[in-house]
Amino acid sequence: MATIQILIGPSCLQKDLWEIVVQVIVQESLADMISSKVAKVKVLGDMEIIPFVKSSGINLTIAGMVETRLAMGFTGHLAAGLGCFK
Repeated sequence: MATIQILIGPSCLQKDLWEIVVQVIVQESLADMISSKVAKVKVLGDMEIIPFVKSSGINLTIAGMVETRLAMGFTGHLAAGLGCFK
């Protein structure tokens, strides 16, 4: 039987609440994966969220919202450079 994994992302949240929500998700083990969107939470928000999630053992994914080539290129380099995204 296949299992269903829960992925939570920032799409429906206010950007100032995202860090708090991630902490609750990690502490309560509410999801199997967390998706980050640089355009939504910004680079500094990601740099605070990523180490916290990485240390928790929850998988990280990174997504884009069809930004400019420069922004999508940065997102790809962020994911590759940190090496913690699935």
